[in-house]
Amino acid sequence: MPGSLLQKIFQFIHNNPVSKKLELNWTGHLGYYESCDFRSQLKNKSTESIFKSLTETLPFHKTLDSFSIDNLQNMDEPLVFHYTTTLETGDNGNIYFNPMLNFGIKENPFTSAERNYPIEMPYKTIQRYQLKMEIPAGYALEEMPKSEKILLNESEGYYEYRIETSGNLIAVSSSLVMNQAIFDSEDYIKLKDFYSTIIKKQNEMVVFKKKN
Repeated sequence: MPGSLLQKIFQFIHNNPVSKKLELNWTGHLGYYESCDFRSQLKNKSTESIFKSLTETLPFHKTLDSFSIDNLQNMDEPLVFHYTTTLETGDNGNIYFNPMLNFGIKENPFTSAERNYPIEMPYKTIQRYQLKMEIPAGYALEEMPKSEKILLNESEGYYEYRIETSGNLIAVSSSLVMNQAIFDSEDYIKLKDFYSTIIKKQNEMVVFKKKN
């Protein structure tokens, strides 16, 4: 929708005990601006080159098994990406797994010690990520992050990280909402700390312990 960024990623990770691999299938729904930016990239690059660049940013640097794009020619609809790949679990020791995979915030956009001018973001933001996965066969859940909600100036934005278990399934959701795009310079340190806390949270691991 104009005036905001909307990104939704729904993922499902299924364990294959025979091949000792995690089979990953996920779908990414791009928002209005993301779709426009990607279509602009395609004017100068082939779909194959975009595919190659995406494999380089995958979690664990694995190769994509398959990749497709919906609505590429339909300018009125947002782009939808479909990916599949696999991850080796190994035979020994614990598995340390980041449920955000490679979709978290990589770097804090606010790096200066201070700022004397207002902060103007391109648009308001809504970023949502969801994951559902099975506990790998032969492993037990040893440790996982805690659910947490972080407010920015009470009503100007928030980040919420939720993780729950149900039987053999783990469900994770991550939501970043920025209700405004322009901030006073006095808010700079709060914004910087806000993003630092998000990055720290998104790097917490789920630990699976191999059963005896």
